[in-house]
Formats: sequence, C-alpha cells, structure tokens
Amino acid sequence: MGRSTDMINWTFEPQNYLDLTELGGTLYEVACAVTEHDESYDLVLDFFYSDENGDFAAAQALFSRDSPFTQRALNRGGSLAWGGLTSLNGTLAFAQGWDSAPETREMFFYRAVAS
Repeated sequence: MGRSTDMINWTFEPQNYLDLTELGGTLYEVACAVTEHDESYDLVLDFFYSDENGDFAAAQALFSRDSPFTQRALNRGGSLAWGGLTSLNGTLAFAQGWDSAPETREMFFYRAVAS
C-alpha cells in the first residue's frame, strides 16, 4: 500500500486486501482503482490475474472508501485500464511506472501541457 500527501513523496507498507479464493486464481497486478463513481463513494479495483486454468484474465473487486481493505464483491471481467489522470500541483498528470529502470520503485508523472 502506497500513501502520499503530495504525490511526490511516498511511504509503502504490505497490506492484504484482495482475496481471489472465489476465482481460484493468482493475482499479477492491479491495473487501476476508480473511486467516487456514485454517491456511495465505492472503490473499484480492476486487476490482472491467471484464472483456475492458468489463463490470463481480468476481474474487478468492490470496496468501500470507508473500509478500503474489506472486499465487498468480486466480478469476473474488467477493463485493465492501467493508469489514470490525477491532479498534481494543479495540472493533470498521468502516473506511470513502466518507464522506471529495472529493480527500482520509481514512478513517473507525465503532465498535460498546453500547446
């Protein structure tokens, strides 16, 4: 779990939060998290995993922002939309870790620039 108050400095700590027992699979990575999609302020994690047959698949897990480590529901199928836009110092930015050097924990933010 990563936390930041300024989107520049981060602290990380292990946290169990995603139970795939119902799917019989193995988690590879969380693609994105979507929050505030309605008035209940739910949190939806879109993730990439291998299913019970070892085939690559997508799924989604539903959490509440009030209890972000308590899984409420699990759904086979997902969009695997890595990344997303965030506001960084008043500018829209896209957070991306794929460009980091091997064996590092760097995160790059690409900012929208007016042309």
